Amino acid sequence: MKYLASILLMLAMGMAVSQEYSGDEFKEDYLEACELISSKYIYFERKCALSRSGFLEQRKLHADTIIWNRQSFVKEIRNLRATFSDGHFYWDVPREISPVDTFYTLGFVSTFTDDSLLIVKKIFPHYAPPVKIGDIISDINNIPAKDYIKELGRKEPQSTRNATYEIAARNLSLIRRQAPTMDSLEDVKIEVLRDQKKLVFNIGYKKCSITTDISKSRKNKETLLLQRNGYLSLEDLPDESISPHSSLLLYMLETEKEKYCILHPRDFVAWEAADIETIMGMIKEIGPDALVIDLKDCSGGGFNDMLYLSYALGVEKEFKFFYDIIDKENRRESGVDDFDFITDRISMKNSWSGKVYIRSNEICGSACDFFIRWMKMNGRAVIVGMPPAGRGGGTDDFKLKNTGTRIGFPLRERIPLDYPSSIEGETMGIDYYSEQTLDLLLDELSNH
Repeated sequence: MKYLASILLMLAMGMAVSQEYSGDEFKEDYLEACELISSKYIYFERKCALSRSGFLEQRKLHADTIIWNRQSFVKEIRNLRATFSDGHFYWDVPREISPVDTFYTLGFVSTFTDDSLLIVKKIFPHYAPPVKIGDIISDINNIPAKDYIKELGRKEPQSTRNATYEIAARNLSLIRRQAPTMDSLEDVKIEVLRDQKKLVFNIGYKKCSITTDISKSRKNKETLLLQRNGYLSLEDLPDESISPHSSLLLYMLETEKEKYCILHPRDFVAWEAADIETIMGMIKEIGPDALVIDLKDCSGGGFNDMLYLSYALGVEKEFKFFYDIIDKENRRESGVDDFDFITDRISMKNSWSGKVYIRSNEICGSACDFFIRWMKMNGRAVIVGMPPAGRGGGTDDFKLKNTGTRIGFPLRERIPLDYPSSIEGETMGIDYYSEQTLDLLLDELSNH
C-alpha cells in the first residue's frame, strides 16, 4: 500500500524541479541500497545464492566498474530489484531521475493464462488500440509471446512463478514513471491470432492518467483503473455496488441453480470491523445460497482487516504464529506470538455462518495470502480460481540519502502455527481451478 501511495503522491505534486547528482552520489545511493538489503532483508538466504557479506562485497566491486549517471543508476537499481523474486520488493526513483516523465499505455490489459497464452482481456477505447478483447498475442517484437513475458518477468520477479508471469502481462502495456521496465518508449510490434487469422500491429505508447477510484475511471475515459497495488486492474466489477464502502463492493449474481452474494474487498487496509459487520448484516438480510469472497486482484494490506473478515465468517480461533524479524538495529529475533491485541477488540454481532467460496488469483497476496490459508486451515471456505501470489512478508520502506530513491522489502516473516510451510514463495493448492470470469465460474461450480 505504501507503494501505491507514493505513486499517487507524485502524480499530485506534478513536475519536479530538475536536479543533477554527481557520480559519487549515485554510487553512494546504490551501495546504500545494497547494504540495506544485505543487512535487513529477512528472506535473503532463500533468495540469493551468495552470503550476505559475499553479496555486499560483490556489489562493491561491481559498483567500481560503473560510470555513474542518471541512466546507469536507474539501470542498476532495476537490476538490483530483479535479483530478488519477492512480490513485496519494490523500487521507486524520483521524477528528475527517471527516463520516463509520466505513465504510458498501449491501450489494453493482457493476462497470462495457466496454459501459457497471452490474451487481451480489456481495452481502453480512448487510446484506440488495434487489438480486441479475446485476441491471443502470439509474438511481441518478433519474439514468441511466452518467451517475451518470461523475459519481462525477470525484471520484476514475484514470489511465485505464476505471479511473475501475470505481473509481467500487466506490465507489458503500462510503463510506470517511478519504476520503468525500459529506458525508451519505442513502438511495440504485436502479432495476434483473431478468428484463426494472424494480424500484425505496431503500437506506440501514449501518455495516460491513472487512478484506483472506480468512479473516476468510469467518468474519465482517459484514466486507467489500477488495482490498489498499482497494477492494471482486471477486477470483476459490478455496474453498481449496494455496499456503502468503496473498498468493500457488494452485489448479487444468480445462476440457474443458486443465488450468490459477491463481496469484493479491493484491499485489506481501508476499512474497519464496523464496516464489514454492516456488510454482513446486509448479506444476512438478502439470504443468498452462498457468499463469494472475490479476492481477484485484491491488493492485500494488514492483519487487522484479515482478522475482521475472519470473525465476520465466524472464525474466531486464536491466531498464533511463528515470527522471524530483523529489527532496526539489525538484530534477528524469532519466536511465537499472537494477535490478541487486535482480536480482543473485535465484537462482531453480525457474522455469516452459511456456505462460503473464496476466489483468488495470482495478483492477490500479502493479507490475502494469510486470509485464504487461514480459512483453509479452519475448513471455512471452498477456495476457487487460481492460487494466490505467495507473498508472505510485508514491505518496509527506505529512502536513499542523496537522490531520495525509495526501495522496499520485508524485514519480517510470519507463519501461522500448524501451517506446513512458509507462505513466502508457496504455490498454494486450491479446491477448484478456473480462470473464467466470475459469472462463468459460478456456473461451473453450480454444475460441479
